[in-house]
Amino acid sequence: MLFRSDGASADSHAAYASALVSMGSLAAARAQYEEALRLNAALPEARANLGSLLLQSGDAAGAVREYRLAIAAHPEDATTYYNLALALAKLGSPADAEASLRSAIERAPELFEAHLMLAQVLLARHRADLAGPYLRKAAESPDPRIRKAAQDLLR
Repeated sequence: MLFRSDGASADSHAAYASALVSMGSLAAARAQYEEALRLNAALPEARANLGSLLLQSGDAAGAVREYRLAIAAHPEDATTYYNLALALAKLGSPADAEASLRSAIERAPELFEAHLMLAQVLLARHRADLAGPYLRKAAESPDPRIRKAAQDLLR
């Protein structure tokens, strides 16, 4: 192990955790994020990253917990609301996912993936009459995958 954790700051643990995620060492990354948050619970980026790691590992409930704590510390981060919606959808909570997506869009109107996912949630909830504006916005995305998915649903 190249990283000496004794005396390391919370930010150092969080940075090391991010590096571990990129190397695919998820269990070690989780331990580093948890240590970072033990040292400084007010690190919303580390908390959100831990949420993403938990979601990737199949722990949607744990991800929801971490995303909500991250949002409490940094309520303007649209991406965390979007990620929270992913976890809520995975847990089968479409109404809560919808609310989280609306919060994401309110904070970042150009977050095209949130528009697409909100349209998909609305369609799944049999509210197609409300999905159109979100699909049209997603169809403006510079990302061809988001654009194509929105255009396919508009047809």
